[in-house]
Amino acid sequence: DTGLTLREIVLIVDEAHNLPGALVSMFSRELRLEWVRSARLEALQIYEGERLGELVDGLQMLENFMKTLRKRFGDEKVKIEPSTIIEVSPPLSLLESAVSYVESYYFSKKVPARSYLELVYEFLSSLKMGDPRYVVESIGGEKIVNTCVSPAREVSPFFARIYGGVFMSGTLPPKRLLEFYTGIPEERIRIVHMPNPFASNVKLIGLSGISSRYVNRSEKLYQRIAEIIDELFSIQSEGILLAVFPSYNFLRSVRLKIKSTPLFVERETTTLGQVRRFIEAYPHCVIMVNAWGKVIEGVEFKLNGKNIIKTIVVGGLPVPEPSPSRDRLTELLSVFLRSPDEGWAYTYLIPAAMKIAQAIGRGVRSKEDRVFVVVLDERVKDDPVYHFLERLGYTPKFVKEPKQIFVEYLKNFRRSG
Repeated sequence: DTGLTLREIVLIVDEAHNLPGALVSMFSRELRLEWVRSARLEALQIYEGERLGELVDGLQMLENFMKTLRKRFGDEKVKIEPSTIIEVSPPLSLLESAVSYVESYYFSKKVPARSYLELVYEFLSSLKMGDPRYVVESIGGEKIVNTCVSPAREVSPFFARIYGGVFMSGTLPPKRLLEFYTGIPEERIRIVHMPNPFASNVKLIGLSGISSRYVNRSEKLYQRIAEIIDELFSIQSEGILLAVFPSYNFLRSVRLKIKSTPLFVERETTTLGQVRRFIEAYPHCVIMVNAWGKVIEGVEFKLNGKNIIKTIVVGGLPVPEPSPSRDRLTELLSVFLRSPDEGWAYTYLIPAAMKIAQAIGRGVRSKEDRVFVVVLDERVKDDPVYHFLERLGYTPKFVKEPKQIFVEYLKNFRRSG
């Protein structure tokens, strides 16, 4: 206890580009299929209330419902009405009673375990009827998430009471986006922009005539991206070529076409330690990552204290994948910004620009670093993306043919060694 009141506190947030996601996660709740199954077994083994049969039957219905979602929709994200979940779940009052009983049992046995029944109860309690800020969606049937798309109402009283705050990031979201997520009035937010001091060490190329829009995705597109990566790596004499993609599915589709070796491919289960060990074993390699994965933000690509990324290929504009919660975010931002076009841009294009800037940042960690960056998507010309990058000191040069990319590489990097 500092003895300070909130009015005497200045909140300092580093890596503040993660703040919106952190606030959303703070007020969202999830329910995993394995938790429901474990809650049913927990009830059978411990609970001795009169309504045990009703509790177990309700949990079985919920488990079956989630299995049906998995079988019917696979990995697709599907919107679910809260009332639908409540209909196939045990009554909240019964769950609350069972949670109290089971936790008392654990306490009496000195077992430091958290009740799975409590996890089910917390999720069902979070379901809010008719609140447009919340969206319930199934993710592959393995879990159901109640996402708080706009947490400003919950957090704005806190931000209103503190003296002030300092939010720091090399890829800070725009002012209006910070206002949307935090509830801090726009007039209280002052943005101080500082271009990357090493931006002049970045050669940024954009390729025209190529797009990773969903309607454009094809084997031909994946082959084209793979060929550019292979050609760039073949003329890169040392260091890492970091290839960044919009999603794991996109990454896997391009990976099937890649011929370069050594090659590391990020998967959903990849650990940062695996990446570091691979870099140590193969300092001249291609590393393929998801722009929204853990590697792009969690790993320093260094060897003997020096950054060894020489080339970065952004294989497709890393826009977030569409989902029911993204659709709702677009709706709310469109109302907040009073513009459907801006609502869509702030939902998809601004986050993509932030991810590109984040990828570029992996290649320039000091004044000695120089990196060649290629964005294989013509939408980098679009205003929200272009101006976001320009503000950080990155000004793309656009070329029409892949061979011009290789010419630019040789002209700017082979000459200096």
